[in-house]
Amino acid sequence: MTNYPSDKRLVNRIRLMQYSILALMCFFIVVKNTEGAELFSSQSLSIDGMILSTISSDLDEKGSAEIIVLSKTGIYPKEKRWISLYRTEKSEQYLNPAWQRWELDHAATMFEVGDIASSPGKEIFYLTDSGIHYYPQGKDGTYSKKSHKLLDFPTITVSPVISYLPRSNLLGDWKGNNRKMFLVPQFNTFAFFDRDSSGEWRKTDTVSVTPRTFLFSDNEDDGGAFRDYSIRAEFRLPRIFIMDFNGDYLQDLILTEQESLTVYLQKADGKFSGEPSFKIVFPVRPSGKESDVNLFYLTTPVDLNGDKYVDVILTLTKGTGKFLEQEIIIYIFLNKQNLESPFTKKPDQTITANGVTPGVNIADVDSDGNADLYFTKIKLGFWKIVQNLISKRVTLDTSIYLLQNDSRYPDDPDFLLKTDYKINLTHKIRFQGTWPTIKSDFNKDGLIDLLVARDDKIEIFLNTLSENLFSKPFVQSGVVTSPFMQITDLNNDGFNDLIFYEKKRNGELSVLLNKGIW
Repeated sequence: MTNYPSDKRLVNRIRLMQYSILALMCFFIVVKNTEGAELFSSQSLSIDGMILSTISSDLDEKGSAEIIVLSKTGIYPKEKRWISLYRTEKSEQYLNPAWQRWELDHAATMFEVGDIASSPGKEIFYLTDSGIHYYPQGKDGTYSKKSHKLLDFPTITVSPVISYLPRSNLLGDWKGNNRKMFLVPQFNTFAFFDRDSSGEWRKTDTVSVTPRTFLFSDNEDDGGAFRDYSIRAEFRLPRIFIMDFNGDYLQDLILTEQESLTVYLQKADGKFSGEPSFKIVFPVRPSGKESDVNLFYLTTPVDLNGDKYVDVILTLTKGTGKFLEQEIIIYIFLNKQNLESPFTKKPDQTITANGVTPGVNIADVDSDGNADLYFTKIKLGFWKIVQNLISKRVTLDTSIYLLQNDSRYPDDPDFLLKTDYKINLTHKIRFQGTWPTIKSDFNKDGLIDLLVARDDKIEIFLNTLSENLFSKPFVQSGVVTSPFMQITDLNNDGFNDLIFYEKKRNGELSVLLNKGIW
């Protein structure tokens, strides 16, 4: 007697076959748009030195965004960091070389852009061990090369790293009241600064936060005549989120670190609780022999089902016990709307996959108001790595899970895309391009699209809200793709543009302006 699958199983198999066929089509088909024209206009900007980071912002608040590039020249002990500004005049092409360029203060540890002073437009400011400094902008849009001190306040950033300068992200609407405030990390506290009626920045409240401390010693004592007793210390702050945790319409401060979540509730007077309102350590850490394998945790708070309460996605990457093989475990914890016990000890859902992922991403892919889940993974293993090195290519798997009406994700992904990347062996071992990204609308139809940048071309899969989610890719070749990418609307036309740059490449930044010909 032949056993036939149930209707549901049969439908799932058919859907899986459809998605597999679509993935193969996306893998092999390379097409231009219907008119055969390029999707983006391309421009290369010359950069003097190694690019550290970039920011795009409408500095003079006239509509189009300027590009701020942080770069480094020289070698130790004569290293210097530079700020270079690129802007447009009468056309969408950026002036090249830089419109302005000056040396950054050696003491800078982080930098950002924002309206923080009485000078016109936005200021470029940076953090040091003793406070916040900024470069003011003149009436003609030109910046002073001499910085001014805004806040005299000790911070956790003891010493700058010349080869690295991250964005600070310290200026934001931390209280959800449409007022920009500074969040300044110290060794044991986060301090909040707000403007008073006179425009002066003053400390309003603090919360108790203890950073994790790591000690390193590069050399062991071998008993020889020359002994190295040096020890390096590293302070690592938790990830910071501002969300309404408990559904009271007040923004709360949420910190995550490994498998823990700490919440500081905002009080009626607008201040955060000085001490944690509660801290949760999710019981997902393996015990026994499994605790000896390499473990990586990433806890992300998010309102998955739109009930105004914060849920948690916790991602664990661990070894399987086989050589170089890794396993991804995604735990879903739904908020039970009970402050005494907001989460159960057992996860509401668990998703597993083989491989390594940089993290789980959340996006409303099907535009239904729910938080869908996607992640990209690389399968590892001894023979897999050997194959990749021989072929000089690696395959990335992107899985998309749509949240169902019961606040659960399906057991199998709703959409699966396989993308093949070249491996660059000139500097370590890495693939040539960026991770597949689903977070931006490129054709201005209100739906987020899938972007794949690889092998000197970009592929954009437009969202169709159909059974297969995405259309065949629109492709533009001859693009210098790199691991570092920004998606932003540079010329304020409503279409998202792209910036690519390579931190190890001297003097190359690619700007791609969306032509809107979809």
